[in-house]
Amino acid sequence: MSKEMSTEKKNIPEKEEKGYKVELYLYDLSQGMAKAMSMGLLGKQIDGIWHTGVVVYGSEYFYGGGIQASSPGMTQAGSPVQRLPLGVTYITQDVFHDFLRSVADQYSPRTYNLLTNNCNNFSDAVSNFLLDRPIPKHITDLPRVALSTPMGQMFRPMLENMQNQMGGVVPWGDSPINLPIINNNPPMALPSDFRGVPIDGKESGGG
Repeated sequence: MSKEMSTEKKNIPEKEEKGYKVELYLYDLSQGMAKAMSMGLLGKQIDGIWHTGVVVYGSEYFYGGGIQASSPGMTQAGSPVQRLPLGVTYITQDVFHDFLRSVADQYSPRTYNLLTNNCNNFSDAVSNFLLDRPIPKHITDLPRVALSTPMGQMFRPMLENMQNQMGGVVPWGDSPINLPIINNNPPMALPSDFRGVPIDGKESGGG
């Protein structure tokens, strides 16, 4: 991270002021099948196969064949099953875009990994940059939890073989980075009006 970016990131007001609200959109790629079948298959309850995108400045940012952005809730993942408030950031969109360009090589079509470098790892990095806090741990821990079961250990070679056949490419485009134009009127909020969700443990609510 550049010195200039680090300086701007620390520019947080001493008193409560409006900032840019940050949300996590949560999608279940299994469409309910994981919740219904995971206990029987894995011996452990898995509520969903999660894909996430971070919504801020009026756009949804996600990792899919590179760093991508779209209108919130309009990605190839379908409709979000939950919209989780993460907090309020004072980092401007242009500084955020500079950060995304600086990590584009880490989140490229070539470096995608189903288990270790996926959309949720990207959302976690974005949340840490914007808010200095991770997304809920049960989302990023999903591969580890699933693969820690005896059946999950049996599935691991198959998943790794599938990853090798994919060649690191996820199915949602192949642009290394695709960012929106700067939004001159992004949604804003006061921190007291926009509570973050717990870092450890499951969130409540949704929709």
